[in-house]
Amino acid sequence: MQRIALLILITGAALRCVAADPLTAFTMCIGATGQGPVCRLDAGTYTISTSLVIGRSDITLKGATGNASDTTLVRAAGFTGAMLQDLLPGSASLHNVTIKNLTLDGNRRQQSGTFSDFTPDAAFYSTRGILFTNLRFLNSPNISLGFSGNGTGQVVIRESIFLNSTAQTAGCASGTLPDNIVIAKSYFRDAGESAVALNATNVLVLGNIFEHNKWNTIPFGDSGGQINFYECSDEVAAVGNTVRDGIVGANGQTADGIEVHAKNVLLVNNVIRNNAGSGITLGGAQRVFIANWDRATSITANGTAGVYIYNDTADRTTEWVTIQGANVTDQPTGVLFGSQDGVPLNHMTVTNNCFAGDIQPVLLSLMGSDVIIANNLTRDCGPR
Repeated sequence: MQRIALLILITGAALRCVAADPLTAFTMCIGATGQGPVCRLDAGTYTISTSLVIGRSDITLKGATGNASDTTLVRAAGFTGAMLQDLLPGSASLHNVTIKNLTLDGNRRQQSGTFSDFTPDAAFYSTRGILFTNLRFLNSPNISLGFSGNGTGQVVIRESIFLNSTAQTAGCASGTLPDNIVIAKSYFRDAGESAVALNATNVLVLGNIFEHNKWNTIPFGDSGGQINFYECSDEVAAVGNTVRDGIVGANGQTADGIEVHAKNVLLVNNVIRNNAGSGITLGGAQRVFIANWDRATSITANGTAGVYIYNDTADRTTEWVTIQGANVTDQPTGVLFGSQDGVPLNHMTVTNNCFAGDIQPVLLSLMGSDVIIANNLTRDCGPR
């Protein structure tokens, strides 16, 4: 049964009644002419066939309760636009927007066409200062939460769930890259491609769980990470995450833990285990530091290597990589160097690490003159 919100305004001797269903009232509230700092959508499931557009700053969009599943937006069959978005590029940019206590269901099984037909379920183009908290993203036909590089920045995603869904930014050619992005204490599972894939600057990925992502990369046919920092990313840190159980997909491609093509990267105190490919893959990455200062954390039991470092003509030269004080254990190779294009790997430091249980602690390829491999252990060390 449809609920009706009834507003009675007393103006002198006259009464004026305005009726609206909850979704219409919510849409009006978040629009440019809406009023009030909070726009609350009543509990229920709402089929979205026209984009809900946030048109003003300094507001909170929220579901009815603290349980995000109580208030759900579902993509209508055949609808290819965003379910929720801010203003398109060229419009006035927004600031200080909070979105909380909602579920966005991309309704993948009811869609036809290819993934590229679909705008992200939630698409943001130019807002600065966005908090996403206590959200659930389900079954996106393409990207569940997407950011375009036209000024989007100061983004925090926390305590949210992504199931068969991804958070991504647009490519290098999209304009000014998104910046100052924090993804924290969230859960990502069962994305066919990388669960988080970013071209962005000043990024912190902190204390999340990633499992069984990158499991179905058709039609791309690529291996790669459950997390992917693309080549235009700069000043990136992944700290205290768990990245586990990436499998061999139906097309034979393997899932790595973290895939890095970025510059100025810190990978510290992550638990990266049981991925069919490598724990960490570096290709075209520069100035990367890897460590396990928390001795309970490790890069362990991955199928190919703990850390795979390579040069390839498709990427810039990989260099200035330091692996120091890391637990890289129980896999075929601890650190695997590979030069696929005949260019030596240079400026590499591998010191004071634990390689207990690795069949080959370090396997060298074509190496340059500035390579230091020293003071590593192969027994009586490791996570504790």
